[in-house]
Amino acid sequence: MKLTSKLNFSITKKRLLMMSKNSPFIQRFGKVLPLVPLLFFIGLMFCDRTVTDADLYPDVKLKLLKSPYEQTLGGGVLDRRMYDSKGNLFTGTQNYYRKENNKLYSSFTYREGVLLLQKAFDESGNELHRVEEEYDFEQSKRVSMRMFDHGFLTVEIQDSSPEHNNMHVFREWHSNGQLKFEMTSDSLGTQGLMTLYDEQGQILEQELYKDGQMIEKIK
Repeated sequence: MKLTSKLNFSITKKRLLMMSKNSPFIQRFGKVLPLVPLLFFIGLMFCDRTVTDADLYPDVKLKLLKSPYEQTLGGGVLDRRMYDSKGNLFTGTQNYYRKENNKLYSSFTYREGVLLLQKAFDESGNELHRVEEEYDFEQSKRVSMRMFDHGFLTVEIQDSSPEHNNMHVFREWHSNGQLKFEMTSDSLGTQGLMTLYDEQGQILEQELYKDGQMIEKIK
């Protein structure tokens, strides 16, 4: 079953604003993507049937370690990294296979223990979903995250957009490629326009915000 996005503007708006009261945008949306790969794909990406860790096996065994002395990426977004059996930060790809038929179920690509790419596959080996994350390793921060459904971009989070005065940007797309939802935020909350579009690009709802508070209902 294809993962579809049914964004309710009012509900989404309330949820985003509520989450923005005490934390920056990047910290909020980082929580949408758990860094335990198996839980992410089971809980979010698959809609056709339930798959548990007992149904799968990895080709590479990794372990999750957490150190209070370890510098984290993204200001709290990434506070966990994956290590190999020798205790080294893992760089490479870990694949999970179905025990029932040994077919590829999902794959996870890491650099220095940081998860950069996640993929989920159907039983024929076709890619169902993909999540790409980009990091600036020198600055120790995440740059962006993008989610794809059957090859089509559905969600993008930019942690610092030059086009929006280096604010955080959240966008969602319709299945036809038309922009569906867009909002910007900083450490003070939602800023500027929050807009919902229909599949033809026409504005359905639009509101203006400052420091997390709506100051004008435009449409």
